[in-house]
Amino acid sequence: MSGTEIPAIVCNKYPEIIPIEVKTNESPSLADASSIRLFLNTYPKLARNGFVVSRCRVQRRPDENIEVAPWRNL
Repeated sequence: MSGTEIPAIVCNKYPEIIPIEVKTNESPSLADASSIRLFLNTYPKLARNGFVVSRCRVQRRPDENIEVAPWRNL
């Protein structure tokens, strides 16, 4: 994963971890979650789901393993 950045990783229950990407735009696309997708594909036994946190207004799921959530919901 050289050159790829995941700003936050949350240890929910060992050994599962949750990668989180933070975006400033209001409508993040699946392309904005490319680092998360790479992380999930690289470590499928450690991470099953990831989140993109942004200024979006509505929580949505652009991919079965990736959820986009408004920062206000945290």
